Amino acid sequence: MDRQFFDIAGFENEAGVTTDLKLAYHTRGRLAPNADNVIVLLTSYAAQDDEAEFLIDEVNLDDFFVVKMNMLGNGLSSSPSNADAPFDGPRFPSFTVHDNVRCQRQLGVVADLL
Repeated sequence: MDRQFFDIAGFENEAGVTTDLKLAYHTRGRLAPNADNVIVLLTSYAAQDDEAEFLIDEVNLDDFFVVKMNMLGNGLSSSPSNADAPFDGPRFPSFTVHDNVRCQRQLGVVADLL
């Protein structure tokens, strides 16, 4: 499946800044009807989902559904380079690992993947 984007409206980060965000993710494989075959793969800071492809080389994608989620600030998800004013460029808010996990969890709950 192609890269997709999950919109998160009114996200408040740990510093108390509220903004709309986009979380980029890429899926591979086949999702089981009861969604019990999901493997969640998170990118490292500044890495992008295509760089993690080697991690699933041995995964049977007929049996598993892999969701590769991109961290905020990596250029695919909301980042200084693609954010709208007033949060563009150097005004882009700081996001913690906890903020990223909260965004990633929202994707899982809404998409019924996790």
